[in-house]
Amino acid sequence: MDNLAVEGFILQGLSGESKRYNNATIDINLQTSYGLAIRPFMNVNEAVELYGRLGTVKAKNKVVVTSSTFTETLSDSTTHSLYGAGLAYKLADNMKVVFDYTKLSTKNDAKSSLISVGVRYNF
Repeated sequence: MDNLAVEGFILQGLSGESKRYNNATIDINLQTSYGLAIRPFMNVNEAVELYGRLGTVKAKNKVVVTSSTFTETLSDSTTHSLYGAGLAYKLADNMKVVFDYTKLSTKNDAKSSLISVGVRYNF
């Protein structure tokens, strides 16, 4: 289809957070995420493209709880739906700079969204 693309992605070494609770430290790390999305798009003019995104992402997480008497490590993976929108500006025939916003579905009161700027190279 002329106005539909498929995206695959892998995110490695994402962010983490450490919190102190009573006499324990809790470290939460997002390790690896990967997903697949469809991206319908529309060319506004020769240089500007608007697009949407709808797909799914699987995230692997690691939690380490440490106190003076023990250390416990837990690993988990979750699957979320994602949606978003963006804008691409043509730099060359096969290269565009992209600006987008992506939101993940909410699970267990966890909220996640991504604002990104990048370069897309079309093969």
